Amino acid sequence: MNSLLNKVITCGFGIVFFLAEQSLAADGSAGVTDGTVTKPNSPSVEAIAVLGCLIEPRTTTELSVSARGNLGEIMIKRGDIVGKGDVLARLETSVEELNVKLARLRAEMNMEMETQQARLELAEHGRRRASNLAEKNLISTEKLDEAITQATIARLEVLTAKERHAQAQIELQLARAVLKRRYIYSAVNGVVVELLKEVGEFVDEEAVLKLAEIDPLRVDIIAPVTMFNYFKPGMTLNVAPELEELGSYPALVDVVDRVVDPASGTFRVSLELPNPDHSIPAGLNCQLFVQ
Repeated sequence: MNSLLNKVITCGFGIVFFLAEQSLAADGSAGVTDGTVTKPNSPSVEAIAVLGCLIEPRTTTELSVSARGNLGEIMIKRGDIVGKGDVLARLETSVEELNVKLARLRAEMNMEMETQQARLELAEHGRRRASNLAEKNLISTEKLDEAITQATIARLEVLTAKERHAQAQIELQLARAVLKRRYIYSAVNGVVVELLKEVGEFVDEEAVLKLAEIDPLRVDIIAPVTMFNYFKPGMTLNVAPELEELGSYPALVDVVDRVVDPASGTFRVSLELPNPDHSIPAGLNCQLFVQ
């Protein structure tokens, strides 16, 4: 909290109260009316508090790969906008791709199962024939027992072939999972902030790149304890970035800290600022207008 407090103080944090008793002059200050920042030449307004704030990414994430190997390819560059689930980079995957091909070949092989099924049908036919002959006392009991045993063995061999086929299916899934672990996928909708590794470098479960989630943005405020009961989760406030051409935007109160910093007599409030078109850059100082 202290680091954030220093940032906001550095960017001109302060609370200024304006009280207008009559109509503002043509070049008067901006205000807030019904949740909207008023423009110059607006009529008189109630007392206004202006709080300094800081616009930051909602989250900043360093992405790594959960395997070891040489970095084979990076599909993005710094500043690119990426979506959740996009492939961003991969390790060298030639061995893993061959393992997938081999496992797929085994999983698609049905010859053994078909062969055992044919043997079972032949053995069952022999058992039925031997049973009919035994009823007429044309063959010995030993021959009947042999035919029954052959049919039983054939049935077990079919079951064994089915189990091997199921095992091959699981081995294919395993090979695909091992291959997938060598890829880096975006965890959020955001922007590439920094590339930490280059193609060809050896990576041992280390961070490869850094992403920032910028829709929505997070707006942090350091407010005086006298305003503790003012902020409520879910309320909407107007935020004006320091770039005047951006105008002002409604932001939703997300978190109100329940612990006050005793040294400064302040507490922190976090708001969510929608940024669907990524027009608002993160890292800007801003002002929050409060009635």
